[in-house]
Amino acid sequence: MRIPLSPQAIFLSVAISVTIALVSSASVPAQSKVVSEQDGFPKELIEGVSAIGSPGTPGGLSVFGESAWPIVVGNGVGVVAAAEREGGKAGRLIAFTQEAFLHPDVFGQADTEDFIRNAGRWLCGGGKRSTWANVGGGECKLGEALNMRAAEDWQDADVLVAAPGSLTPARLEKVRAHLANGGGVLIGCTPWGWQQVTPDLRLSRDLTLNRLMEPFGVVYNHAMAGDTGPDSFVVGAPPSRWTHADQAFRALSLEELSGDNEELAKRTLKEAVKALSDFEPTLMMPMRDFAARGESEFAKELAGWLQAEEGRRGLRPVHERWGAWQMIGPFSSGRRGQGARE
Repeated sequence: MRIPLSPQAIFLSVAISVTIALVSSASVPAQSKVVSEQDGFPKELIEGVSAIGSPGTPGGLSVFGESAWPIVVGNGVGVVAAAEREGGKAGRLIAFTQEAFLHPDVFGQADTEDFIRNAGRWLCGGGKRSTWANVGGGECKLGEALNMRAAEDWQDADVLVAAPGSLTPARLEKVRAHLANGGGVLIGCTPWGWQQVTPDLRLSRDLTLNRLMEPFGVVYNHAMAGDTGPDSFVVGAPPSRWTHADQAFRALSLEELSGDNEELAKRTLKEAVKALSDFEPTLMMPMRDFAARGESEFAKELAGWLQAEEGRRGLRPVHERWGAWQMIGPFSSGRRGQGARE
């Protein structure tokens, strides 16, 4: 006689199946082809640009998405990154690692104005005179300086300008909806500065900009970029693919790199380990699985980075927190946006 399954048993069976599937998929990077550094790179962003300014001390970005690219780097650290979803139909964003890039005062430095004009056209899919607004409203000085139209309602703009102070948790869903409808977002943040004034918070959990960008494959990290020209960053060919964390992980897991390339790839990946949320599904979870299952020297090194980061975040080891259920996530990694207000 066949005994009918209870709803709890059915749920457990489905959960186990999902766990097995995700554990298997987490091992894929070791067999995947490392893509060319030219794949999909938006060259129109750097057209006519040989350098951009270096206002203040820019921080760093970890880039890891399939449709996300480091655009400008400073000594191996991402200074500007771009990302899109569904070829731009589900949104585009560009992130700078210094909030000063969102102010017209930076236009006089190198070819920064030309770069930001290119960025504006790319964000709205090629339109030459789009509507701009700050997230939350108010005077958008950057849009005015570029001779762009001001949106009457910030939620109706083609391009939104976002900074840590304007993108509050209460506005996050509205900006996500803007992106999902094909809108663009220009973002500026000095992540090391944000961390300095909010020492009890974490980039990976509490910076609302990272919560917006992470599904696109970009997050702010703790690094600081170094100038590559006189008070500027040289812009030219697409940056090394080893400044892209997912490509770095794939190549390192295949033991394809040595020398300077290996050093750069490891530096890129180590910053990503410190910046990604606990259960980010496309890179963090595959890294966790590879570190737990791999026997190579790199797997052991990666396991050390992950363990050190869990200690820094005050977390118990993953297997103690979730056991076999860890692979079913991603789960919320604790309270986000702590202390933030509208």
